[in-house]
Amino acid sequence: MKHPTITISGSILAADILDAIEQNDGIAGQKDSDFFLPKGTKVKDEIARLYADARLYWQAFKRQMEHLDQQEDQLGTSETRKLWMIPLLSMLGYDPAFAKKAREVQGKSYVISHGDEALDDFPLHIVGYKDSLDKKVPGRLRMSPHAMLQEYLNLTEHLYGLVSNGLRLRLLRDSSRLVKLSYLEFDLERLFEEEHYADFALLYRLLHQSRMPRDQDTVAECLMEDYHQQALASGSRIRDGLSQAVDASIRALADGFLQHPENTRLREQVTAGEVSAQDYYEWLLRLIYRMLFLMVIEERQLVYDEQADAKKKRIYFDFYSVQRLRRLSEHRFLADARFQDYWQSLLLTFRLFEAEKYGKPLDVKPLAGGLFGYEAIGGLNEARLSNEVLLDVLRRLNMFRHPDTGQTIRVNYGALNVEEFGSVYEGLLEYEPVLLEQGSGTWRFDFKKGEERSSSGSHYTPDELVAPLIQHSLDYIIEDKLRAAGWTRDTRNEDVRKRAERNLLQITVCDPACGSGHILLNAARRIDDRYPPEFAE
Repeated sequence: MKHPTITISGSILAADILDAIEQNDGIAGQKDSDFFLPKGTKVKDEIARLYADARLYWQAFKRQMEHLDQQEDQLGTSETRKLWMIPLLSMLGYDPAFAKKAREVQGKSYVISHGDEALDDFPLHIVGYKDSLDKKVPGRLRMSPHAMLQEYLNLTEHLYGLVSNGLRLRLLRDSSRLVKLSYLEFDLERLFEEEHYADFALLYRLLHQSRMPRDQDTVAECLMEDYHQQALASGSRIRDGLSQAVDASIRALADGFLQHPENTRLREQVTAGEVSAQDYYEWLLRLIYRMLFLMVIEERQLVYDEQADAKKKRIYFDFYSVQRLRRLSEHRFLADARFQDYWQSLLLTFRLFEAEKYGKPLDVKPLAGGLFGYEAIGGLNEARLSNEVLLDVLRRLNMFRHPDTGQTIRVNYGALNVEEFGSVYEGLLEYEPVLLEQGSGTWRFDFKKGEERSSSGSHYTPDELVAPLIQHSLDYIIEDKLRAAGWTRDTRNEDVRKRAERNLLQITVCDPACGSGHILLNAARRIDDRYPPEFAE
């Protein structure tokens, strides 16, 4: 990734917004005067000065962490706040005021550590560096720091908030009207340990106090919300661009296989009618979706967990990953029609995910199922494909031109919802595959206008429709199950918690026309969101 310390989850921002900010390419809010700096101060000079100061604070905090690591009973909360996060937030223009009492909303208490009174008590929640942002501490916290701030945002008029444990800093957005959580994260530890100055510059330009709402009545007018709305529009363009890229890639792959001189057997099967146009098309579609799926899990670091063997992980990403081939696709001189070793390499990568016995040497877990089973791509397993065709396809899937500006945009698969691939497939249902004989046993693949979409009633359901659908069809069932168990957010009885857990697990959700599983995935997320937290007796 271009910015290794930055993670975008959901649609809070888009990668091209980050690029536009970094390049100062006609995006609002990036002039010197927009940061409330003293007259004559350049924002670039201010960032350089603050980066130097921040590094000194980080080194001091790092030494304190090393000392506290030897004391198991010390959480480091006070040190994280005083030595590191409050100075850092002050550099970003905030004035963190310690909260002397919890915030009360709808009868619930939210212990948010700090707020900025100049921004209508903008929530700033800082925990100790030994605390995870995503895990609750049994007996001490009823929710994780992230989940607690997220719920607070969802129940109030505050649209944004910051949460940090000193090692990671996240900007959260109200997700009550969204299905998937949205946040922007900076890995502070990696940023300063590896000296990613460009990422710090983006941190300043994105999270500075001047980006945030001045009060709860003007949230729609703040710069961060403007960036968010641009990201939503950009997401639609990316889906459209991806749909076009998939269409072009299928055509290129189809003809690439049919025309490769070593694929005589494939052409004979097509001529004899042993492989129909529909069979061939399904192989190609599964091939494309395999590549897209691996792009997503690789960018999200889901191939390996945090405890993975570093050497095996490095071997996978250096020699087997689709990321590797994507990087190669950017060098056009490597797209040589005389060789097919990249296709052979990709087949070996697929094999790792096919069954445990193949991936075990590298600790790669099998994905199997219909998509990664050996038969999923049929005769393509034995076929040949030139480097020229494969790299061209990966380049199409990797980057496309912005329809308005003509700017080349790199697709951020890590921030792309897997279920959004359903929108890609929806467009393909408009067409029917055909194989056209060109004479002398040669063939060409094409699409013609089809009727499958209209006859099957297949349509992609966007997030803005999924959210109210789940709300009105599932939320009341969840509440009934919890109420029947006697569960409330303030319940501390372990037997009640387990009873509520069993009740939720009894819920059956059926979507007969599940398609990409968009609705089912988000139904599962909604149930998980209400799953009773564990706590100590």
